[in-house]
Amino acid sequence: MLKKISHRLLGAVLAAAVLLSAFVPAPRISAADLPALPFTDVRRDQWFYGDVAYCYANRIMAGVSGTEFAPGSPVTRGMLVTMLYQLQGKPAVSSDSSFPDITGSEWYAKPVAWAKQTRIVAGYDDGTFKPNKEISRQELVSVMYRYARDIDGQDVSAGSASQLGFADNAQIQAWAADAIKWSVANKIVTGMPGNLFAPNDGATRAQAAVILHKYLDPSAAPYIPVPIIAIGISEADAEKAIGTPYRTINDQGGTRLCFYGSYDAFYMVYFKNGAVSYYYTNDIDAAIANDSTVSKYTDQNDGNVVYAVDKGSAGTVAVLTTEQVIFELTNAFRGFNGVYALGWNDKLALAARNHSLDMATRNYFAHNTPEGKDPWQRITEAGYEGYGSGENIIAGYGNGQSSVNGWVNSSGHRSNMLSNTHTELGVGYVLGTAGSKYSNYGTQCFGAR
Repeated sequence: MLKKISHRLLGAVLAAAVLLSAFVPAPRISAADLPALPFTDVRRDQWFYGDVAYCYANRIMAGVSGTEFAPGSPVTRGMLVTMLYQLQGKPAVSSDSSFPDITGSEWYAKPVAWAKQTRIVAGYDDGTFKPNKEISRQELVSVMYRYARDIDGQDVSAGSASQLGFADNAQIQAWAADAIKWSVANKIVTGMPGNLFAPNDGATRAQAAVILHKYLDPSAAPYIPVPIIAIGISEADAEKAIGTPYRTINDQGGTRLCFYGSYDAFYMVYFKNGAVSYYYTNDIDAAIANDSTVSKYTDQNDGNVVYAVDKGSAGTVAVLTTEQVIFELTNAFRGFNGVYALGWNDKLALAARNHSLDMATRNYFAHNTPEGKDPWQRITEAGYEGYGSGENIIAGYGNGQSSVNGWVNSSGHRSNMLSNTHTELGVGYVLGTAGSKYSNYGTQCFGAR
């Protein structure tokens, strides 16, 4: 059962971001030493993470913004030659490439002129370069082949006498065949699922990172993807996947509860005997992509959108831990909906805890006490120096996750949880007594100052 009361409620340019300064050779980065990436769309469970990390750490590629790498976005002809031009230290070159579709003022003008002069790329039959055209996989490999042969002076004869064994060999152009043989022989490109090379498919930024990494560091050990989070993995592996926890609670029975990320990409993880026994997150797409069997929490007041998922067994935790879970999950729900986080306030928590205990002890369920004392009086008596801006109560819903879900799916309580009037929150949670109707009682006291 639940009730609510409300008071004073109110309802970079891509090209510039693709590259950093000229390539500076660096020691090989092992899988164990891969740097943390600032990109929210590149995760340690993805096959290209190690390659993106290498290219980023060695200043070969950057993001399309400070937090986005766009691994699935296409690589254009202008982008590719600019990457290679930077690898060469941006040698002096005239910006006049003689291509009618390049004026000389574009960010890729000098790289294109350099690429033409070194003959690692050519134009089209109509005389244009088409710098913004997406480059195909066979074109990308062909450019790398010519770069290795003509710029780096490498022997590219490996594989020249071999036969390609892809199911789509017929789609590979004759001018690309030697380059593809070279790339396969040197394990720079291994093909696509289904024994396909997919020569005419556009090359993505993730694929470009893989090819550049394998070309520049052929001795690198293969990267083994780390799950985002999974039942049974160690705390150390969890930190590799989702970072260092910003808060930890050592609970009863040897359970360790950790909170990770930010409230718009939030993880709550329970560890038992050093291994993940349960997790809860609002990072929906990543979690479902990692494990489609997760349980889903939906918001019926928002078109049944999935606002959180979890998996595993949370077990029984201490009452004070449940209060903190409710606080953290409330902020995670606010973060999912783009609302700022609330701060914890001990005086509001005292008011909330006292009311939950009073309801359990005297066996009632209401915002006002049997004597008629309302939430605002109770919050003031607890010593809160601001003003009470809302209260939610709940009974019989079990743990913190279920309590928050109950409030989310009640429109008035949900409005309280998402209000931009509040700045602080205190939570009180107690177990029922022998004479109580419900097995547990919870209260959220919201305040502002």
